[in-house]
Amino acid sequence: VVAAVAAAVAVAAAVAAVAAAAAAAAAAAAAAAVAVVAVVAAAAAAVAAAAAAVAAVAVAAVAAAVAVAVVAAVAVAVAVAVAAVVAVVVVVVVVVVVVVVVVVVVVVVVVVVVVVVVVVVVVVVVVVVVVVVQSSSSSSSSSS
Repeated sequence: VVAAVAAAVAVAAAVAAVAAAAAAAAAAAAAAAVAVVAVVAAAAAAVAAAAAAVAAVAVAAVAAAVAVAVVAAVAVAVAVAVAAVVAVVVVVVVVVVVVVVVVVVVVVVVVVVVVVVVVVVVVVVVVVVVVVVQSSSSSSSSSS
């Protein structure tokens, strides 16, 4: 009877040891699972952070592209305005040159007319003087 009790106790102790080993293995497996989940969660968080950084870079790139487009549009508008001002200045300069040329032509015509009138007056005066001198000379010779 004592041997049977001792054997039963030994069997119970063996069963308890197996159960304790199984419990330790289950606890180790649970700890490993928790560690794997933690690693996977950390990796997922890192991937999410990287995706957020890429999205932020993409948003910044789009904002920079929009800013460049706005600057380009402003530059085109300024260039068009400058071209319009240059065109107006060119037209004004051409008009001024035409007016100056017309004034010069008018002045030259007036000078030519004045010279012709002076020449005609000089010729008339010379003819009158010659006629008077000849008339005087012929009358003085006829009286002598």
